[in-house]
Amino acid sequence: MNKIFTGRRARRQRGAVAVQVALLLITLLGSAAMAIDIGRWVVVRHQLQNAADAAALAGVRALPGQLAASAVPAVWTTASTAASAAATQYASANTADGQAAAAKTISVGYWDVANVPSSVPASLPQTITSATVKPAVIVTVGLADGANLPLVLGALVGVPSLSASATAVAVVSAPGVALSGALFPIALNQCVYQNAAYWKNGQPISGVEIEIGNGAPSNCIGAAAQWTALTLDSNSSAYGPCSGMSPSSVTAAKCLMTSGNGPALSTGAKISIQPGVESSIYNNFPLTPPLLVTVPVVGDSSIMSGSGSGGDTPVVGFASLQIDYVIGANGKSTPACNNNAACSGPPCKKCVIAHLIAARAGSTTAGGTTSSYYGALTPPVLAALPSSAWY
Repeated sequence: MNKIFTGRRARRQRGAVAVQVALLLITLLGSAAMAIDIGRWVVVRHQLQNAADAAALAGVRALPGQLAASAVPAVWTTASTAASAAATQYASANTADGQAAAAKTISVGYWDVANVPSSVPASLPQTITSATVKPAVIVTVGLADGANLPLVLGALVGVPSLSASATAVAVVSAPGVALSGALFPIALNQCVYQNAAYWKNGQPISGVEIEIGNGAPSNCIGAAAQWTALTLDSNSSAYGPCSGMSPSSVTAAKCLMTSGNGPALSTGAKISIQPGVESSIYNNFPLTPPLLVTVPVVGDSSIMSGSGSGGDTPVVGFASLQIDYVIGANGKSTPACNNNAACSGPPCKKCVIAHLIAARAGSTTAGGTTSSYYGALTPPVLAALPSSAWY
């Protein structure tokens, strides 16, 4: 009798153990699914983020600089098409989960870097609503055909796939800071940009030359441009590689041409203007044009007058400038003029002949506003996203 009861009890125990083992296996499989599939999802998510970053940066690189200051509808129409095409191309050039990534949504417009929204907007405005908006492209990237990421073991616990996508926003800006070595020691007068003969609708007028050292646009109180120490004369220790040199000396001017500014220079900081530079700087220019340079822009005042003694004035922005010719005191042009109308005559002596351009300004950082755009544009950078878009 005892043997009968003992056998039944053993069978019940074996049955209980089998149930426990089954439950344990399900738990282990679920844990394995979590470890393998979630780990794989994180890897794919990072791959998609790389694709989104590349797409947004490529898209914003296609936007013209004038949008940093002027929201021209016709310009936005053309720019949006170009930016979307670039973003689409760069998204698909990246892979995720072994296949080409795909741009799911692309929005082109302005992004307010000082007021990041709580969630990713469905579209970006193409009107300037504050001084801190920047031309931007926001891209969401996913797997090809918008598919979810299939899971290896997730189906065993009722989760066959997971949504996988990533979003990035990139902006360009008028520079707010010129890093060490970024600037050429010429300061442009802000009034040049208020003269439609030189600048209109956020763009330079093609082929119009400016004479620096002799002559100026008619609406300027001072000269179109003057030489500058890129800091205060009283702070010659801040000349970087040119520290200790006399601010108005040819030696300092030549050093600053080749080395650029010492410490970083921000909008609002004051620099000293040098209205007179010796003839030898033009006769023996240390660099050979054409030269693409970034220069500070200052307000129009008597300090910029060629007949004055100079002085200190704040920087209002940064500009891109192409130096085409340097004319010496003897009228000799560098490079040779070859009967070019811009330098024939010559139109001036002891002067630099240059023209305004719109271009990327290397070694500059964002921080400029919509009112401080003078042709120089920062390299594209990624901007902060709402926390809801992180994962």
